[in-house]
Amino acid sequence: MTDFLRISTWSLEKIASAVGGVLNANRGDSGEATSDIRISGVSSDTRAIEAGVLFVALSGENFDAHDFLDKAFESGAVAAIVKRGRSIVCPGFAMIEVEDPEKALGWLGNALWKEATDEGLHSIAVTGSNGKTTTKEILARLWRKVGLVHATHGNLNNQIGLPLTLCALPLRCDHLIVEMGANGAGDIAELIALAPASERIITSIGHAHLEGFGSLDGVRRAKSEIFLESDEKTVAIVPVCESSKVIGEGFWGRVLTFGTEDSADVRCAVKQVLADGGQLVEVQVNSNKFAVRLPLAGAHNAQNLAAACATLVAVGGEVLLRSVLESADCFDDFALPGGRWRRVSVGKFEIIDDAYNANPSSVRASFDAFMSIEHVGDRIVVLGEMRELGENEAVRLHEEVARYVTSKPGLRGFVAVGKFASVMCQAAEVAAQSVDNLALDVFAAGNVGDAAAWLLKRDPALVFLKGSRGSRLEEIVEVLRSLGE
Repeated sequence: MTDFLRISTWSLEKIASAVGGVLNANRGDSGEATSDIRISGVSSDTRAIEAGVLFVALSGENFDAHDFLDKAFESGAVAAIVKRGRSIVCPGFAMIEVEDPEKALGWLGNALWKEATDEGLHSIAVTGSNGKTTTKEILARLWRKVGLVHATHGNLNNQIGLPLTLCALPLRCDHLIVEMGANGAGDIAELIALAPASERIITSIGHAHLEGFGSLDGVRRAKSEIFLESDEKTVAIVPVCESSKVIGEGFWGRVLTFGTEDSADVRCAVKQVLADGGQLVEVQVNSNKFAVRLPLAGAHNAQNLAAACATLVAVGGEVLLRSVLESADCFDDFALPGGRWRRVSVGKFEIIDDAYNANPSSVRASFDAFMSIEHVGDRIVVLGEMRELGENEAVRLHEEVARYVTSKPGLRGFVAVGKFASVMCQAAEVAAQSVDNLALDVFAAGNVGDAAAWLLKRDPALVFLKGSRGSRLEEIVEVLRSLGE
């Protein structure tokens, strides 16, 4: 953490007031007044504490951080937000007692956001079934051409992650970019209330988290919650094909659409697939066209770029868009975090590891990007389970994805891993026969080790990994390395 976070200028008394808490000095014989204590940052994880932090003691079904307060203070915490009524004795350390530490964390993040906004902070919020993190990373890269940026780290996009992002606001910051995720109705509404951004993006609508949303319309309703807490100055940025479905009558702000369609306000088109796996994308606003070398494959990433460009248009029109996109180093050294489109060579295989998460629409989009990469030789796809699709839909959606993948020409191998492996392989065999791809090898693997062992018997190939995080397909890379030694 850094001494230059906004919260480092706040006293414990000010923090306690912001969260509706009672400050218990509890300083013992240390002699240091609470008014002299300054917080260097906020943490809810005893494994990631640095000197001077404020520790927030959260509780869940299977854990209670109040049991680890001693460890937090030993690691460098100087104060803690704790649940009122708990019998806690930590002599020499300050406590802020609240009714609900999780809600207090949210209130603290919101209070910091409000103070920064009053001083001129500009905020952008992103949600969607697919592309949230990629779009957030593109936004951060573009807006850094305009000023100082603070963005969600990784995918800390839930009721804990967003407040921690707000609590980490630097004192000097021009643009805040936050990602908002949801598992069910009401989640986005809670998040947007903490940081009601000026521009709000829905990247896409797809079959994700159906256990929580119930249906595709349920997904639309939940993602549309990002337009709550808005006014006439708010800008909604949405796919042109979804604009009539996700913008409600109660939204009074401006709407900007993006997509490949001529009717989109910000249009994008893939003009060339590059040998290094990237693509040349043309972004068009009215009659103005901009060529962008994007180091990411796939038409879906071109649309993520268009969504990000729409925020520049919303704030500064085509003049701002031109000044940013025409920067010589616009996407130099650009890389996505956490297992998103990681390209790695392992022995005889070139692997595209996109196994950070998966749902039916993200698998299709990512697979299309994989097939667009220039490659001479075999291609093999390894698919894992797509989770949270709901008991009634899971089998059908796994079958549909397997059919989609194996009905495309140019595929030499198909491996399915996990719970729906046999279901996907049966659908794959039927689809391959329908396009006369009789040379396709299909294998149902019980685990990642079996998948890696099967791969080692194959000829050199370009391999694509995609599955929900729980499938742990990224481990195939390490297993291949160990088995190949």
